Amino acid sequence: RQGNDVGTQYRSEIFYHTDEQKQTAERVLKQIEDEHVYQNRIVTKITPFTNFYKAEADHQKFYQNNPDYGYCRVIIDPKIKKLLREFKSDVKE
Repeated sequence: RQGNDVGTQYRSEIFYHTDEQKQTAERVLKQIEDEHVYQNRIVTKITPFTNFYKAEADHQKFYQNNPDYGYCRVIIDPKIKKLLREFKSDVKE
């Protein structure tokens, strides 16, 4: 689930290229679960990378091209504000 969107197609997933990346992802997920950062169990899958599929044209730069779209204002804007508030030094302009 992501907000109002429900279904396995919305599940977060980490795609790794190397065993080291896989081990890092597993370690971090375990740490987050052990620290009970979230109330619910983390369902993020850790999967070997195989292929990359470019999104359809209407999904390219969706937020940038549709800033007044309801989903962008209600769902994405608060996430971006939180990201910039908490991790501004790590974000590229």
